[in-house]
Amino acid sequence: MGGGLSGHEGLVQAVADLSGLTLEVTADPEATARGIATLAAEAVGLIDAGIATHAIARRVTPQLDDDGRARERLRWENALEVHMRGEP
Repeated sequence: MGGGLSGHEGLVQAVADLSGLTLEVTADPEATARGIATLAAEAVGLIDAGIATHAIARRVTPQLDDDGRARERLRWENALEVHMRGEP
């Protein structure tokens, strides 16, 4: 995980919790832009695919079990539904 929001620990933890995946947070805050540039360079043959690497600053593991994840996903879906209906 990279980009500016990867510096927000609460957001990163929420993504890990809701996805159930361990996230690797890159040490480079510009990793997203570099990744896009790398993919473009690979696509046109400037570099070989798969040679790019990135330094991992930390790993964030999910704190929720399956029941907690299902509960929080339902809360998110309900909030999104309310928002889409235009309710306060």
